[in-house]
Amino acid sequence: MPSTWSLGCAITLRPKSGGEIAPLVERLLARCRELSIEPPTTDRVERIARTALRAHEERFHADILQRLPPEVRERLDALLRPEQEDDRNADSSPAVLLRLRRSPGRPSLASVQNELANLELLRHIQLPADLFEHVSARDLERGRQRVLVEAPYELRRHPDAARLTWLAAFV
Repeated sequence: MPSTWSLGCAITLRPKSGGEIAPLVERLLARCRELSIEPPTTDRVERIARTALRAHEERFHADILQRLPPEVRERLDALLRPEQEDDRNADSSPAVLLRLRRSPGRPSLASVQNELANLELLRHIQLPADLFEHVSARDLERGRQRVLVEAPYELRRHPDAARLTWLAAFV
């Protein structure tokens, strides 16, 4: 009889669910039918699928983190810190990331110059060209969305691997 671990592995060999549980549940149930075994309860199936998805995300984040050079990691983390590092304005100054997420505004010379400065900042990060070579567009988009909706102080709370992967996807 297959173990829970082997069922979880069976549904994550080709993780194409894009972070959704329903396709994983379907694959798990199909695997049970293929092995001619009675599937676990609905709650247990969902728990196995969520565990498999979480394991896939952790492996994905660890792989991206491993491929990021230390200096690039530091530059990505710098996006979450205030622009001016002096002691007086450290708490009141917004994070650099907020400047990057901001709308360019009305067309003007100043807005074009601001956007060029943002582009230069992003180029300075120097992500490896092949960093997301074998990553699905859905995984990248989920990382970008995470950075767009969370405040910088919330992003800082996440583990390094997840935070830096999301920031790299955003950049």
